[in-house]
Amino acid sequence: MRVNDVLSDVLFSSSGLPQECVLSPLLFVQYTNDCQSLHVERHILKFADDSVIVSLLSTDYPDHGPVVADFTEWCKSPFLNINVAKKKEMITEFRKSPNVISPVQIDREFVELVQQYKYLGSMTDGLTLDSGGCSVGMGRLPVSRYTTV
Repeated sequence: MRVNDVLSDVLFSSSGLPQECVLSPLLFVQYTNDCQSLHVERHILKFADDSVIVSLLSTDYPDHGPVVADFTEWCKSPFLNINVAKKKEMITEFRKSPNVISPVQIDREFVELVQQYKYLGSMTDGLTLDSGGCSVGMGRLPVSRYTTV
């Protein structure tokens, strides 16, 4: 890469991007741009080098539905591996009578269900997002399901 008259060192990589490279987040977003959810109330959020599937659950939509399977299949085409051991799932439930929600599986491995999760430097317990002493409500949704992918 050249900026003004300064040329960076040559770097060879057969897979992945170098850590702390200023171009890595941009390349990740560009590389994964066509990976989007086409399903109602199911979203794939991407930031820098991270992705999250967020689903608003209801009686009609009791789980993530096909979006996790679609995402998993999409990852196979460009040879991206999903490390299921690093993935987490958090469910925010506001209903008086919670439904039983089946656990998420990716390639026959269960995703760990957690009560709180640190995402983008902020700890969330599903009800509040703690950002340096400030608590910001996540919204009064009946049920939200967040799965890092």
